[in-house]
Amino acid sequence: MIPSYVWSILSIANYAVVALVILHILRTRRNPRGMLVWILTLLLLPFLGLLLYLLVGETPIRRRVRRRRRRRRKIESGLAQQTAVLASAFDGREQRETPNAHLAMMQLATRISDTVVTHGNEVDVYHDAERAFLALSLAIESARSHIHMEYYIYA
Repeated sequence: MIPSYVWSILSIANYAVVALVILHILRTRRNPRGMLVWILTLLLLPFLGLLLYLLVGETPIRRRVRRRRRRRRKIESGLAQQTAVLASAFDGREQRETPNAHLAMMQLATRISDTVVTHGNEVDVYHDAERAFLALSLAIESARSHIHMEYYIYA
């Protein structure tokens, strides 16, 4: 049989660790409902709440983040090689007929975004929604493999 003072010491230690875990929960960005559930679980289930948090709480999230980082590291080298090959084949700065004003803008874009400006691209700006959707539907109908689109809404 365990003496009562041991239970008291264990309870005090549990609540001290729970207080630290609650501070950690409050510092991390999470869904407020999830934070409240974890805090109530830690406070209302003395030893079990801490055990549940250690098993289910933070660890799976970190595991997912590590998995994503590993996947990203695997593809980064291949992606860098592909980008270099495409950049050398389609470098827009080496076009002879490019006006000087465009060259300056291309150099600025390259410095800011750390990407290569390529030739063979087209940008259409529409101020009218009807014309934009008509052009979009025509582009989709005439596409052979895929379409890249970007939308910007300026207020």
